[in-house]
Amino acid sequence: MELRKREVVSAINQTGSTWVPVGENDKIGSDLVVRKHNGKKYATHPWYQRSEKNCARMIVRYLKEYAVDVKAVERIIAEFEASEGIKLADEQREGVYMMCRHRFCILTGGPGTGKTSVLKCGAKVLKTLNPNYFLAFSAPTGKASRRITEGTGYPATTIQKKIHDTGRSDYLLPIADDVMFLDEISMLDLETFEKFLMCVSNHTRVILVGDVDQLPSVGAGAVLRDLIDSNVLPVTQLEKTFRQDNSSVLFENIQVVKKGGYVPLFEGSDFKRIKSERNVFETCVSEYLKALKEYGMENTVILTPYRKAGTVCSEKLNTVLQEKVNPNGYGFTKTVNRDGRKLRITFKEGDPVIHLRNRDGIANGDVGVITEITEKAVIVNYSDTLFKYRTGGSDLDDLDLAYALSVNKSQGSEYKCVITPLLRENKNLDRNMVYTAITRAKKMCVVIGEDRIIQDACKIQSSWERDTFLCEELQVKSKVVDLMATILAM
Repeated sequence: MELRKREVVSAINQTGSTWVPVGENDKIGSDLVVRKHNGKKYATHPWYQRSEKNCARMIVRYLKEYAVDVKAVERIIAEFEASEGIKLADEQREGVYMMCRHRFCILTGGPGTGKTSVLKCGAKVLKTLNPNYFLAFSAPTGKASRRITEGTGYPATTIQKKIHDTGRSDYLLPIADDVMFLDEISMLDLETFEKFLMCVSNHTRVILVGDVDQLPSVGAGAVLRDLIDSNVLPVTQLEKTFRQDNSSVLFENIQVVKKGGYVPLFEGSDFKRIKSERNVFETCVSEYLKALKEYGMENTVILTPYRKAGTVCSEKLNTVLQEKVNPNGYGFTKTVNRDGRKLRITFKEGDPVIHLRNRDGIANGDVGVITEITEKAVIVNYSDTLFKYRTGGSDLDDLDLAYALSVNKSQGSEYKCVITPLLRENKNLDRNMVYTAITRAKKMCVVIGEDRIIQDACKIQSSWERDTFLCEELQVKSKVVDLMATILAM
């Protein structure tokens, strides 16, 4: 029996890889593409091969180096340090210079490493040197873009809104800004990244920002990992931490997980451990209700590895928490479509909710609060916009409760308090999952689960398990460009 497109695409959707390992003697359908790498055989749908090749081709086209007036840059950095009351570390200064020297580059680092300071300083330097420059800031989700604005003072938008991505590539808008800062790129799948590159104008300088230790994208690809591993692009890795509160156990545990989690997570005033799975559902609800009193609904969340499977999934928790937190809210019940399933969900005024699909004016992963329900519409406040969902039709298929979220859906968000159950039944637990969950917390993190289960998970890195060839395509295209430059110089 031949391996066909349907089986390969199904495997890609399940694993996040863009290529599927196959046996040396497996029969491969003529509608698939095959390649060998390091003695192994892989197959994919032709679209994924074309997309990787197209991304690599566009990136190497953007590689360009600029001359830098070092004295002017040093003067502007000094002005920035004085105004902010900080002193940039050597690696942060290196990041600023990288932004000045290169048309396409990457700034990466974990929480507390000063990425925001580098962004602010880099933006100030570029704008001061070039007063007529237009600077744009973007991220994959509305919440992540709002965090950019809070941290830098610059307005930001989702990348989907920036390029007017409604699912059709023939209606994308060009990015005509002089400098484009794109944050949280670990969340970008191959398809969205290709659309972004297609929109970048010939003169636009692109600065990508992200944390490679976070969960990889929900869609196929490992874009940030591949870009860094290619060694084709300029990269500044921020490693020194600048967290002022050295007593933060939460911050200590983030470093433990990042290094592989080979010691049990510490406990302290901002990090609580419940090392048992006994009555875990009731424990999650109890911890949420306690945190709610201190931090409020907007700043409290339960993050689970699964949305719809297992003892403690976000769907089950949302139903119970809604009844506990908002029993008297005005609302109605609607049958919605979730991945082919028909679910009955009650929406009430005052409920936190999450948007599930990119649409005009709203991005997948945006979190808001239902402010009003009428006979014809559910109105949600997404902080920077009010969005109406018609009660008739399929609009509400795109809306879900958000008292509890999957860890994947939480990327780009921050909460003062995060409660996360990490259990033996969660077969997809890995280091990126644990890291992403606990780094969403800013004041308090409650981790429920046994030490051994969490330690075993931290030995696995999900993004590194994905089979992709964007890295290799970049290396090939870069060598071709270098060869052509050598020939032309002769």
